Amino acid sequence: MQDDWKTADSPRVLKACAHVLAGERRRLIGGLFLLCCPVALQAAEWSFEPAVTAALGYETNAALTVDPHDAVSEAILAPRIDVRRATETSSVDIGALAVATYYSGNDYFEDTLEGLVTLSSFVQSTERTRLGLDARSRLDYLYRTTATNPGTGDIEDVDIGLVTTRVSRSFSNVRPSLSYALSERSSATLRYQLTDAEFGDVGQSGLVDYQQHFVSGVYSYKLTDASNLEVVVQGRQYRPDRGTDSDTEQLLAGILHRFSPTVRAGFRAGIGNTTQTTPDGNVDTSSYVFEARAVQEAELSRLQALLSHDVQPSGLGESVSANQLRLDWNRKLSPITSFRLRARVLRAEALEGPDPTVDRRYAEVDTGLNWALAPEWSLGLGYQYRYRKFDADLDTAQSHGVFAGLSWLPQQRKRR
Repeated sequence: MQDDWKTADSPRVLKACAHVLAGERRRLIGGLFLLCCPVALQAAEWSFEPAVTAALGYETNAALTVDPHDAVSEAILAPRIDVRRATETSSVDIGALAVATYYSGNDYFEDTLEGLVTLSSFVQSTERTRLGLDARSRLDYLYRTTATNPGTGDIEDVDIGLVTTRVSRSFSNVRPSLSYALSERSSATLRYQLTDAEFGDVGQSGLVDYQQHFVSGVYSYKLTDASNLEVVVQGRQYRPDRGTDSDTEQLLAGILHRFSPTVRAGFRAGIGNTTQTTPDGNVDTSSYVFEARAVQEAELSRLQALLSHDVQPSGLGESVSANQLRLDWNRKLSPITSFRLRARVLRAEALEGPDPTVDRRYAEVDTGLNWALAPEWSLGLGYQYRYRKFDADLDTAQSHGVFAGLSWLPQQRKRR
C-alpha cells in the first residue's frame, strides 16, 4: 500500500491505538514523553491533521509464497491523525495510524487490522542542552508492509517478508537522546534505544521474541559552515528469548555536508566486532560498517535515501548481517498532480557461514500518481512489485499489485 493513502481519522484509530499501546512498554513511552517533554502539558497552539483513505487493490501473490497460490482482492480503510505542537525551544509530533484490510477471492487470507503510533519530540532545556525522545509502536503482519514508517523507515526492521504464514508482530522502540554543545564548533550526543519485538501465531516459523539495547556516543566538529566531522562509538546487546545472544561494538567516522539550503548528505564508515554466545563458546566476527544518507526537501520535491551495511536484530533468534537500500521520493508534477516512488532492497546473511533460514534477498517497489480532485479530496493510482528469494530455494517468489484509493485530507486544524 502507498503511504500517501495512510492518512485518516475515524473511530478505528482509537481501537488500533489501544491495541498497539497495551502493555508496560507503552506506558514506559508515555512516562518518558512526560519526563522529556513537559511543554506538552502547557497551554499552547496545537495543530490537528486527520485524514482517511478508502482503497481497492488486487495482488497476484499477497503472501509472497513459492507454493501454488491464487490472486486476492483487497478493500482497505486507512484512518490517521497527526497532532503537532512547536515553539522556538520545543516540539511534539504524535501520529496514529490504523489500516483495516478486507480480503476476498482467496480463503487463505483473513481480514487484518494493523496500527502504528509514533512520537517525535525535543526540548531545548538550556542554550547548550537539548533533550530528545523518539518512539514508535507498530502492530503488523510479516508477509506485507502496510503500516510502514514514513521516509526510509526503521533501519532495524529487517524481518518484513520473512515468512508467508499469518504471523503477527508487535515491534516497538524508544530512543531518548541528550545533546550538549561543547563549544561554538563542537558538540556531543548520547543516544539509547530499546527495541522490543513480539510475535504471535508463530507456528513452525521458528520466530522468537527479542530485545535489543543500543547505545551510541557521537562527537561532532564543525569543519566549515556546510560540513561537520563526526566520530561515533556505539554498541548493541541482542537478547532473544531463545537462540544466540550477541554483543556488538563499533567505531565509525564520517562527514555531513549541506550542498544547498534544500540538499544535505553524509556518510559514516568504520569497523565492528560481534561476539555470539553459543553452546560451544563465544564466536567473534569482525566486519565493516557503512551508512550513507541523503535528504532533499524543496517546495516541489522531497527525497530521502539510505544505503547501509550493518549488523541488525532478527526474529530468527540471531543477529544478521544486512545490506540495505531504501528510497522515498515525492514529486509535484503540476498544481494538481504528484508522483511517488518508494523502494526497498535487502540482503540478509548469517554472521557465521551460510544459513538456509537467514540468507535471503528481498525487494519491493511502490510507485503511483495522485490527483487533487478538490481542496480536501485526492485520487491515487499505484503499482507495487515485491520479490523474495532464499539462497537455499530454487524458486523465487514475486507479486504484482495495483491499487486505487480516494483520500480525504481536510485543512489543518488548530486549537489553543
